[in-house]
Amino acid sequence: MSMASKHALVFGASGISGIPLLRHLLPSTPFTRVTGLTARPLTLSAKEQEVFQIDTSSPKLQLVPGLDLSKPTEEVKQFLQDNVRDIATVSHVFFVAYKEIASDLQEQARINIAFVRHAVEALNALCPDTLELVVLQTGGKYYGVEFQDEITLKAPLKEETPRQPEPYSKQIFYYGQVDVLKQLSQGRRWTWVEVRPDAIIGTVPRGNFMNLAAGLAIYLSVKAALQPASTVPFPGTAQGYKTTHTDTDHDLMARFEIDLALKATASADAKAKASSYSPLLTEKAYNIANGDVVSWETKWPGLCAYFGLKGAPPGPPGQTEDMKQYVAKNKAEYLAKASNKAPNAQGNLDTAESALVFTALVCSFGKQNREYDLSNARELVGFTETIDSVKSFAAQFDKMKALGLIA
Repeated sequence: MSMASKHALVFGASGISGIPLLRHLLPSTPFTRVTGLTARPLTLSAKEQEVFQIDTSSPKLQLVPGLDLSKPTEEVKQFLQDNVRDIATVSHVFFVAYKEIASDLQEQARINIAFVRHAVEALNALCPDTLELVVLQTGGKYYGVEFQDEITLKAPLKEETPRQPEPYSKQIFYYGQVDVLKQLSQGRRWTWVEVRPDAIIGTVPRGNFMNLAAGLAIYLSVKAALQPASTVPFPGTAQGYKTTHTDTDHDLMARFEIDLALKATASADAKAKASSYSPLLTEKAYNIANGDVVSWETKWPGLCAYFGLKGAPPGPPGQTEDMKQYVAKNKAEYLAKASNKAPNAQGNLDTAESALVFTALVCSFGKQNREYDLSNARELVGFTETIDSVKSFAAQFDKMKALGLIA
């Protein structure tokens, strides 16, 4: 396929990973067509198009709602055939669709593995002559970070870390998703890469519960409105305050995934033409993060300062403030004070509960250091972009203010 006719297909285009992919695929990349697939309709107001820098009237862009990847492959295939313009020309797939079922990790694994299988089997039938690469986005769950009470993490986490054994492996659906790509790419002209971000920092047009930036923005903006210039103890554990990790800005992540996709297919093409080509970028995993190793201790003061507050270490055990309860208790007063500055705060708070629960969980999560090793991204791909993690959060807070979501 010529460089002039590349067609990017984004599964999960309305989420925290899909939105920045649309933003960065559209302007000046080699892709002449970008198709975003979503379960629910993605409609952006003029203001949202401005803030997210996504022009929905672009002739390059097609947004296709209504996709249900839980349906059998034949139904997914028929949906794509009926609804995606020029489906037979797709060259690059960015798979960032995901369904959370926190109450049943094995069922979550079954569903999300099936998502990948149904999508890729359909594409094998619909665009066998043009498909070049599938980019699968996974994450820190690959390393077993959810099971820190029971396993030992060896930071910095490296892509070549062996998979966790049973019973954990049955609950980590990323393993099955990668295995599906390995299986379905056999004998095909396309290949694949896996991208592993750490905790993703971003902003989306609709509520996204696995979004640290959203939960913190709501909590701290309510604090700032009701208790301006006050001191805010970290709403997590003392252990979580100290352990190290690496955040991933969703725009940086999208730029990396696009850069990797184009270099990886160039690599694959070169492999076909010259067996001595090196390095080969495909059929590998890549960590991606902002580049700074952080802890809540290093971030909390800066995050609070954005809202004119003073961040402090966590209080004594048993005195940690429940963010969800605090926001619920003060919702009416906050809306009365913030309505003129944040006209969309009401709707934002109506969907805030799950984001606040997720944020509280992450603030108390760190029992072991879990920062990423970025050698593969740096040395193999040559991607050297970095961003200060506090500045990454601040950029998302700016977007939320511009959208009238927070005061």
